[in-house]
Amino acid sequence: MFRFDQRRRHQEAAPMIHEGRLRLRYFAYPVDILLSGVILTFAIAGFFFIVQFGKSRALADKRMRTSRVRRIICLNPMTWREIEEKGVFEHVILLNPDDYWDHFYLIHPCVSEDQRIVAKENITIIELKRDRHPTLRAIGFRALSHLLTELDFLRFMVTFIREKEIDVIKSQEPYLMGVRSLILRGLTGRPVVEDLRADYDLIYKSTGKPVYRILRFRRLEKFVERITFRSVDMVFAGSEHLRKYAVRNGADPRRTFTVRPVGVARTHFTSPSERRDLREELGLENKNIVLYCGRLHPEKHPEDVIKALPYVKQKLPRSILLVVGDGPQRSALEKLADDLDVSDSAVFLGFQKPDRVRDLLYTADVIIATMMGSVLVESALSSTPIVAYDIEWHSELIKNEQTGLLVAYRDVIGLASAVVRVLEEPEEATLWGRNAREKAISLFKTEAVLSVERKYFDRLLAIHHG
Repeated sequence: MFRFDQRRRHQEAAPMIHEGRLRLRYFAYPVDILLSGVILTFAIAGFFFIVQFGKSRALADKRMRTSRVRRIICLNPMTWREIEEKGVFEHVILLNPDDYWDHFYLIHPCVSEDQRIVAKENITIIELKRDRHPTLRAIGFRALSHLLTELDFLRFMVTFIREKEIDVIKSQEPYLMGVRSLILRGLTGRPVVEDLRADYDLIYKSTGKPVYRILRFRRLEKFVERITFRSVDMVFAGSEHLRKYAVRNGADPRRTFTVRPVGVARTHFTSPSERRDLREELGLENKNIVLYCGRLHPEKHPEDVIKALPYVKQKLPRSILLVVGDGPQRSALEKLADDLDVSDSAVFLGFQKPDRVRDLLYTADVIIATMMGSVLVESALSSTPIVAYDIEWHSELIKNEQTGLLVAYRDVIGLASAVVRVLEEPEEATLWGRNAREKAISLFKTEAVLSVERKYFDRLLAIHHG
C-alpha cells in the first residue's frame, strides 16, 4: 500500500513538475535572449578591438626563443569519430610527416566529449565538448550556455598556448575557426595562418545554405570571411583558384600563397602496376566501367553523373556506372536512376576504405569529376582517364586533351559525350591518363608540397621571433 501510494503521488506530481519546468523555460527564454544579447554585443565590440590589437601585438610580440622547439595548434572542424569512420587516419599523420614541428596539436572544438588522442609521438588530437553547461541549457538558457561554452574554450586555449609555448595558430576554415583563431591571436600574440581548402561561394551557390547554421545568412558569413582573410598573418590557399578567391575576398596578395595540401594518402602514389584490377571480383569483365567517387552532396552535383548515364548507354549499351561514396543524396540519386530507367546500370558501392578506393579508381575505364578536391588528385594518380567539369581548380590539373577532357560546368550532354569519346578512343585516353598521373605527382608529391609550406612557415617564424 505504501509503495502504491508513493507511486500515485509521483504520478500526480509529474504533471506539476512538467508544468513548473515549462513556466521556468517561458521565463528563461526572454531573459536568455536579453542576457545573451548584452554579452554578444560586448563580445562583438571586444572582437573588433582584439582583432585590431592583435595585428600590432602579433608583430610586436617577438619572443626570444629559449630553444629551437617549434609547436603549432590547428583548429579543425572535423572530429576523431569522423576520422575513424572515413578511414583517413593517414591524413592526420601527413600533417607532420617530416617532423618539422616538434609538436602538432590538432584541436577539435564543440564535440560530444573531452578527449586526447596521441596519433603519433609528436601529433596530438585534443577534443573539447560542446555542452559544458547542461543545466543552463535544460532550463532554457540555450544561447547563454553556448556563449559561456565558447568563453570556456577560449580560456582553456589561452592557457594551453602559453603553457605549451605554441608558435603558430592555424585555422582550417575562415568562419568559426577563423574568428576563434583571431581572438586567440589578440589574447596571446601568436600569428595566425588561414588554411583555405574550399570555394565557399560555389558551395553556397550549389546548396543555398550557409556553412554554419548559427551564422544563418550568407551575407553574415561573407562579412566574417572578409574580416578573417584581411586580418590573419598569412593565407595558405590549396590551389591557385583559391588564392584568387581569398584575394578577391579581402586577403592581402603579399601574404596569400598557393600551398597545395598534403592530404593524399601515400597508397595513391603507388605505381598502377602494383594495383589490383577488381573487374572480375565485381563481375564486370565485359563492361565499360564509368566511375564517380566523392561525397553524395548537393555541392558535388553527383546527380549530373546519373543524368549522363542514359546518353552514354545509348551509344555504348555495355556501360555501367560505379558510384563510390555516401551522403545525404544517396536515396534521391537511387530514385533518379530508377526514374531514368538506368537503375540496373548504376551500382552504389557506398563508403570505401582508401586502399579499396585506390583499386577501384584503377579498375575504371573513365572517371567523372563534377566537383572534386583531393579525390581528383587520387583519380589522376590512378592513370585512369578523367572527364571533369571546368570549374574551381580542376583546370590546374586537367588540361583539355592533354591530361583529360574538360567540359563546361553542368553541361550533362557534354559530360556524356566526353565519356563516350574516352571509351571509344582508348589509346588516346590512355595517354591522357598517364600524363595526368605525371602532372599530379609534380604538383602533389609530399616532399614538393612540404618544401613550399615549410618555406612560408620559416618566413612567418622568422618575423615572429625576430
